[in-house]
Amino acid sequence: MFTYIWDKANTKLFTQGFTVLSDSLRDAAKTSGQLRFALDDFFIRQVFVKKDGGFLLTAEDYSTQSRGNNNPWNRWDYLNNYYYSPYSNYSTYYYNPYYNYYRPYSSYNTNQSTRYYYANIMILSLDKTGNLEWSRVIQKDQFDDDNENFLSFSTMNSGGEIHFLFNDDKNKNQIIANHSLAPSGVITRNPTLKSQERGYQFMPSLSKQVGASQLIIPCLYRNYICFAKIDF
Repeated sequence: MFTYIWDKANTKLFTQGFTVLSDSLRDAAKTSGQLRFALDDFFIRQVFVKKDGGFLLTAEDYSTQSRGNNNPWNRWDYLNNYYYSPYSNYSTYYYNPYYNYYRPYSSYNTNQSTRYYYANIMILSLDKTGNLEWSRVIQKDQFDDDNENFLSFSTMNSGGEIHFLFNDDKNKNQIIANHSLAPSGVITRNPTLKSQERGYQFMPSLSKQVGASQLIIPCLYRNYICFAKIDF
């Protein structure tokens, strides 16, 4: 991983360098296959700046596969949802981690079926010089066909810890897993979040933090879009 840190006050380079990710991290992060390919499908999701000048980096194992096509990658879904705007050659607006939008039909202008895979979350802690302090992996395994609104994860920064929220696929989107990360790197698996009423499908990846300890999560109930408020 390449890190480049810019000194804004003095308008010059502070430090730059490469960090080698160990085989033990690759082994923890991979879902299958060889270690050399373990990180090929990881996308950087968010960066949290720490008070001491260091930062936390989160990445997620993400891929798509189109059925009925010899090419296992659907390029529109795989890249355009994150890097490209359909109205311009390149748009960083679509890769803003704070910009989310509801996508009822993720396969654009195609009759093919696309399966979305969202797997493990990797967390790296680096100091202000770009050196790796520790790494952690949160295990998850999610997939769906032609719809990714209920997949992936969101984070809630409560100051003392960061909560990672995602649907527990084994419970048909009725239960949200809640893992919290402490500044020391300790991950705690908290009790799951569950709706008091049946039939709600949560969309954690489209959630928005609206307060120091409050989160709004969109959800689907029958044909209605509704919202759940969570206080931590």
